[in-house]
Amino acid sequence: MQDAVVLHGRQTIDKNGDPIKENQVEVDGETYSLYIGKRVSLAHQAQVHGPAIVFDDVFIGMQTFVYKATIGKNSVLEPKACVIGANIPEDRYVPAGTVITSQEDADALPEIYEGYPFKNTNKEVIAVNVELADGYNRMKK
Repeated sequence: MQDAVVLHGRQTIDKNGDPIKENQVEVDGETYSLYIGKRVSLAHQAQVHGPAIVFDDVFIGMQTFVYKATIGKNSVLEPKACVIGANIPEDRYVPAGTVITSQEDADALPEIYEGYPFKNTNKEVIAVNVELADGYNRMKK
């Protein structure tokens, strides 16, 4: 998670203790307001607002906005992309500045291909962050 990232969940239980289902998402039988998977990179000023799911190995680019959406595994949201109310399939990318507000548009997104310039960005960002964390931990000794 980089500078100025905003993660915002919605209220999931009402004043009577009852679930507010429209504010929840379900992953592996558990409910959440906002779910972020493993090895997800959230770049500078990205915003993810629940209810939302971001599955594993996703890169969320700078100034990207996600709301009431699901982002499939191994996907890339390029800088300033916006996804509202749609489910991005696995292994797809949302080009920079693109606004996706329908499932039809989400399903038409291009698949990540071998020469796609940002194919390995998430892996590279994670590697750098692991190196930084290791360096900080060595400084403490």
